[in-house]
Amino acid sequence: MSEKIRDFCELIAEDYTYYLYHFFNVVHRGELNTFPWCCHASANLISSYLKVHFDDSFVHKKMPAHGVSIGCTGYVDFTEFQFQLSTEQKHNFNMTTKAFTKDEISKFVRSQPIFYSNETTDYQIFNTSLFEECPLFGIEFAKKIKYPQTLDGFMEYVENAIEKVGERVVNAGAY
Repeated sequence: MSEKIRDFCELIAEDYTYYLYHFFNVVHRGELNTFPWCCHASANLISSYLKVHFDDSFVHKKMPAHGVSIGCTGYVDFTEFQFQLSTEQKHNFNMTTKAFTKDEISKFVRSQPIFYSNETTDYQIFNTSLFEECPLFGIEFAKKIKYPQTLDGFMEYVENAIEKVGERVVNAGAY
């Protein structure tokens, strides 16, 4: 199952992360959230989708200053690169006047692994009761997708769920 999830994450990585960036930073100009600091919105979207269509063990874990999607086979994190950004890069993400290209966003995202197996030390740390599980707000949207293991199906889900999930995560105090 972990290979299937890893392959799916690789399939969606570029379009998904660019959509997060464009939605939060360009369309909404950082009012609802800002990519890549939208880790809880991303974790909730991913956890909900993976739970419904791939592995029902997936949950959204909240830890100090970060959120990840974790299941029994590993964890997924599309925003971990935020911790490696320079001051200038952080500033550029917060500016709404100069947009990054899809290729630029992809390079940031791919600078760190997206999927971590359950054999990694990080997985062992995150998969403890020390970190709170957040409610999954995208389940209802994920269940409506007809072709869930495709990029088009996943992007349909994200487009339908992102605003509601983003608002609910913020209102639930995940940030």
